[in-house]
Formats: sequence, C-alpha cells, structure tokens
Amino acid sequence: MSDRFSYKEAEEVLNEVVSIAEDLRAAHATAYGCNLDNITDNKLGACYGTLGQVHAFQGNKEDAEISFKWAISLFS
Repeated sequence: MSDRFSYKEAEEVLNEVVSIAEDLRAAHATAYGCNLDNITDNKLGACYGTLGQVHAFQGNKEDAEISFKWAISLFS
C-alpha cells in the first residue's frame, strides 16, 4: 500500500499486525516464563521498520523514530 502512497491504509494494517504479534509475544513470554525484553522477533522487527517508513513518508518524525527503535530492539 505504501508503494501506492496509501499511507493511512498501510499504517492501519501495520498497526493491527503489530498489535496481534505483540500480544502473541507477550503470551509466549508468560507461557515460558521468559523476559519479554529477551525475545527477539525478526518478522515483527520488519513490521516495525516498515511502520517507521510509513510514518517518515507522512512526515511524522517522532513516531518514525519510535518505530525504528522498536525494530532495532527486536532483531536478533
């Protein structure tokens, strides 16, 4: 969607995917007694990176930086 400049739609889809993935990640941490900060997830990191790009394309620097920092923290 971002290749068609449909940034709002791309943001909505990515926010939904990120929300679901974060819930699964939290459930995983709880089920296995892991610290959530120690669970990496390259696919979720890629979603956050793409969300950061969408924010940047829209001129939303603050949200872009937040998304990129989350992305970096999730890569193994």
